[in-house]
Amino acid sequence: MPKLNAFDIITLYAKFDLSKLFEEPCLKKEAKFTSRKPASMIISKLENIAKHLKMKASKKDAGLLRFEGTKEGKKGTLSIDVEIFEVVEDFHLVEVKKSNGDTLEYQQILNECLRPGLQDIVWTWQDDQQQPQQPDDQFDEQQRNNQLQQEQHLDNQQQPLEQQQLLLQNHLIQQEQLP
Repeated sequence: MPKLNAFDIITLYAKFDLSKLFEEPCLKKEAKFTSRKPASMIISKLENIAKHLKMKASKKDAGLLRFEGTKEGKKGTLSIDVEIFEVVEDFHLVEVKKSNGDTLEYQQILNECLRPGLQDIVWTWQDDQQQPQQPDDQFDEQQRNNQLQQEQHLDNQQQPLEQQQLLLQNHLIQQEQLP
């Protein structure tokens, strides 16, 4: 399995991805995700999805998998290459690329089968704006912090109202004291 060096990682960083200048985002021919799972688990999960899709899965050398459709599509038989890179131990970058066939068919499989089918092993998809999944205790702590911030915000909104009520009460009391 190939390892990535610092230069490889920088060029894979989304902000340096120049393909946005040349391709429509919805018609991308590749997707990338990171995973904290071992490569064997990632491969197993991908093979199960290929089997479910009735695609032929074949392992190539150096962490490359190829999934091929069994039916001829509009633009030939769909082929998807999946390459797994080890960034550090138990942290992998996975590239999923359409190597042949119809891009719309690839996008449909990616969005309807691969993304949902891989959600339990994916840490984050490269183009997603969502934050990486967090362990439950960190998630609970974040929820508590968000709740506290909302309560403080409400308290801050109520204080001016309470101050206005006090000013109004003082004004009314002063008016009653006048002859």
